[in-house]
Amino acid sequence: MKESDLVVPVTRFMRRELGCSSIRKEVAVGLRRIDIVGLRGREIISMELKLRDWRGVLGQAWRNRICSHWTYVALPSKVAEEHIAIDEFARYGIGVCAVKGSQVSVTREPDPSPCLEPFIKPIMRKMRS
Repeated sequence: MKESDLVVPVTRFMRRELGCSSIRKEVAVGLRRIDIVGLRGREIISMELKLRDWRGVLGQAWRNRICSHWTYVALPSKVAEEHIAIDEFARYGIGVCAVKGSQVSVTREPDPSPCLEPFIKPIMRKMRS
């Protein structure tokens, strides 16, 4: 399995279940990129994808909270359900999605992010173009 195998089911989930009307992959924010960004009304939803390294993706997702209203990570279901410390994601307000084939389920809902307006405006422009 490759990280790219998670893109289609997660994108479909973001559109159907999270209500995102516009979705972009690899959105640049400063020197970093967010794997998938969705726009739901005036809210930004970010999603980081990872196959194994949940500690690494936790750091990436935590950084995304400054420019996203809602921040998730998506992991293969076996990793999301058996190998992560869910309390660490709760501590940082990060949502967790488990991906199994074409199905995506939320194992932890995210907390609202403390969005910083200067970071949000450029992403909104990218999403609407």
